[in-house]
Amino acid sequence: MYCHLRKIKILVLLVINVTIFLSIFPVQANDPWTPCKLFDPGNGQCLRDLLQNILITGTTEVHGMQRNSLDPYKAKKARIAADSPIMKLNMDFMKVTVTGLSQSKIVDVVANNEDKFDLSMKVSRVHVNGNYAMEGRVLVLNLSGKGEFDVDFANVDVHLTLTTKLVRRDNKPYFEVQRVKSKLKHLGDLNAKFGNLFADNQALTDSANTVFNQNWRELIEVMRPVIEESMNSAIVIQANKILGKFPASQMFSDID
Repeated sequence: MYCHLRKIKILVLLVINVTIFLSIFPVQANDPWTPCKLFDPGNGQCLRDLLQNILITGTTEVHGMQRNSLDPYKAKKARIAADSPIMKLNMDFMKVTVTGLSQSKIVDVVANNEDKFDLSMKVSRVHVNGNYAMEGRVLVLNLSGKGEFDVDFANVDVHLTLTTKLVRRDNKPYFEVQRVKSKLKHLGDLNAKFGNLFADNQALTDSANTVFNQNWRELIEVMRPVIEESMNSAIVIQANKILGKFPASQMFSDID
């Protein structure tokens, strides 16, 4: 009986000690991000972590608000048109799926006011697939095909300039992206495979894909302005979907 009472007393004392400890040193919940000071010239590291969490990592739930990961990113359709001495081409893409964007790394951010954010990003690998329809000429190849496609990009460096403004909804401030200017700074490698470039002639299709992959640097340079413009439009839409869920005052402690 005495041993039993002694065990109960020890248990009660343990519970009391734990309670006192927690009241003095409360366990902190893991905050998905730390708010930054927008108007602080030394805010670079904080901004990198903040935007990495919001735009890339995809915090699943913050203060009751949810958002999805960037992967996979899907687009119903896109169009690319190029006209140069080595390429005259019209391409339509449908049911496009992009994976790998969630592995992007924001390496630098510059922002000292609410009107503009400059971001430098690295993406190790991006895979794009879907359906296409193509008409035109690339190098010496006359093309007219439609079918499925797969493209892999490796070691991509992109610089983005986001022009923004603060808008108020329900008496809360939100960032709204007005426009984006993107610059494809570096592309380490590209491998593309387009099916049915020459109807059922698989040999010619394979040869055309080989030409693409052997000359991709020259082709990318020609298509760079069109690619960047397509990125601009897509990023404006996606960024506003994300930023529209988070009041600016939760992101920056000096905005109210």
